[in-house]
Amino acid sequence: MNYKYFRLVVLLTVLQSGKGEDYVVALAYRGKYSYIRYTAGETGGLMEIQYPHFAYRTSSEVGPFNGGSRSVTDKMKITSVVENTAVVVSGSDEDVNILVEADGLFSPFPVSVLGTKYFVPSSLAPNSYYRSLLLIITHNMSTDVKLLFQMGKGSVYFVNYEYGDGDTLSIKLDPYQTLMINTPHDLNGTVINSEHNVAVYSGIDYASKYTVYDQLLPVKHHGQEYVVAVDDTKLELQIISEHSHVHITFSTGATVSTGERRLYNRSLQLGESLHFTTTHPVLVTLNNNCEDSESVD
Repeated sequence: MNYKYFRLVVLLTVLQSGKGEDYVVALAYRGKYSYIRYTAGETGGLMEIQYPHFAYRTSSEVGPFNGGSRSVTDKMKITSVVENTAVVVSGSDEDVNILVEADGLFSPFPVSVLGTKYFVPSSLAPNSYYRSLLLIITHNMSTDVKLLFQMGKGSVYFVNYEYGDGDTLSIKLDPYQTLMINTPHDLNGTVINSEHNVAVYSGIDYASKYTVYDQLLPVKHHGQEYVVAVDDTKLELQIISEHSHVHITFSTGATVSTGERRLYNRSLQLGESLHFTTTHPVLVTLNNNCEDSESVD
């Protein structure tokens, strides 16, 4: 995901998803337009957008190897902490690929990939105009959600309550309902647990002018072996683990640990690549916040 000077990339393990599934999509942004873009494979197919709280849907036939786009109504933009603004996108069983374009660009995960436990990576660039943005969306049933905040500094204000490092926010969300947290402080390492599967997005809000975010993988899809390469700019590698003191072994033989706070960071230079394994599954991300990062020889 690229926009201006911000990037957050979630490094994926190999995922198997069925054709014709639903995608639960978040659209929180300050820009003028948003679109659902789609392309079909060799047999063509059907693409459908649903607005569950308006009991409305629209569909398009897509020819072989063709594509198109649909604009999303302004009524579905997330602007408050809790709203009924989820969008559901479906491709037919003829292999229609989905892409979401608002201020940023991302490929949503199908509902079969969603999970009940997530860890929030760092998404703040070293600039006071950036704010952390966290979005949680339920699927088709009411769901109890708990956030255990991990914050190096500051606190979060949510519905007239203040939450700091180590505090827990509990809330019940209705089907296809969204929760949004917007804060000037980094939510790096915050844990999300939910009763049923939810979609989680993490990113930034820049000076109330645009929002950019990416969808996070749940813990059940975290991996233990990764190859990372940087081909266009200096980036920060971040490794987040469910367990404390997970050991990370690089192909050079160097070994480090995620420590008590379950986090490890280091900067990567242009053209640098890494191959590493871990003793437990981890989430790996890249972003352009390269200050105060650790290096490995």
